Order: sequence, then structure tokens, then C-alpha cells
Amino acid sequence: MAFRHPMRGLGLRSGEVSDLPAIKAAIRSACVSREVLELVEGRFGDHSRLAGLCCRYPSQCLVAYRRDRVIGCIAWRQDEFVGVLLAHVVMQEFQDLGIGTALVRGFVEHAREDGLRLLELRVPALLEPAGRIYLREGFRETGRWIYLNRGGNTLRAAADDSARITRLEEARYRRGQTWCQYERKFSGKG
Repeated sequence: MAFRHPMRGLGLRSGEVSDLPAIKAAIRSACVSREVLELVEGRFGDHSRLAGLCCRYPSQCLVAYRRDRVIGCIAWRQDEFVGVLLAHVVMQEFQDLGIGTALVRGFVEHAREDGLRLLELRVPALLEPAGRIYLREGFRETGRWIYLNRGGNTLRAAADDSARITRLEEARYRRGQTWCQYERKFSGKG
């Protein structure tokens, strides 16, 4: 994969099982607020599980590195035609330098090479900077969802469906995070 970035010594490569400790460190570093940390733990249990997902399928994980140090990763799962983004993290000290964008471009390039036709992802609304990267890289927002919880039961409502949200809140569902859904379609190889 051809890769050029203005930051000296920066590169992308496929993830490896030996990257697991470095990916865990990148995920911990990327969780810059308590809210983001709670999201990661709520969705994946802990950093180890998310890092393990990143390395389980090396052909579906890219790491960004600088001078042999892993500083970010992007991981996805795919079938014959669809790729679904699982994780996209950059260590806090390396954020806002275009590394996240480089990882997304690598993800898109891999998808094209593999002949995928659709890429999908969901991002918590509180991570708007990531959402802006996806929009700049050709994704479009296809929906916003609010998750509502009561006990162990979680329901999803479209963010613009105020009547349903009100009914659920009246039924003692507690409003959770808002998530944005994005997708990018393309013809595949070529």
C-alpha cells in the first residue's frame, strides 16, 4: 500500500498479534475523557477485548507507527461485499496530525482492493472529530440513534423521533448515548 504522510517516520502496516500491548496502550491513551472510557468499556468490556479484536484478523487491521512505535490503529470485519469498522484510535499525543485520516484512507484502500461495495460504521456523537474525518473521506451520515436503557433492556430510537423517545422516557427508560451511523458505497475494485 502506498502511503505518504508529512510526519516524518510515519507509516501504516497490517496489525500483528505482537502489536497487542501497543494497541492496548493506544486505546487507553485515546480515551481522553471519562465519557469516552465508559463508552469503550460499555461496548467492549475493557481495552484488552477491543485490542484483541484489532489483532484477531491481521488482514483487517492497520496500525499507524512512528519509529517502530504503534500510535494508532483501525480495525474492521468484512464479508464478501461489506466492511464494518470496529475500532479507530490514535494516541492522544498524536491526535489532530492527520493520522486518523491516514488510517481511514488505508481502510478505504483495503476495501477497494478486496472488492467491497459498502463500508459501514457507527460513532458516538461525542466523538464528532472522527465523524468529520469520515465525511471528508467520502462517507455520508445515514442516521442518528439514541439508545435508551431500563434495567438490562436497551432500545434504539431515531434521534429525530421525539414522540417515541418521549414514550420510552415516560416508561422509565433512561436516555443513553447518541450514535451516528455512516456509510460509503463504491463499485469495489478499480
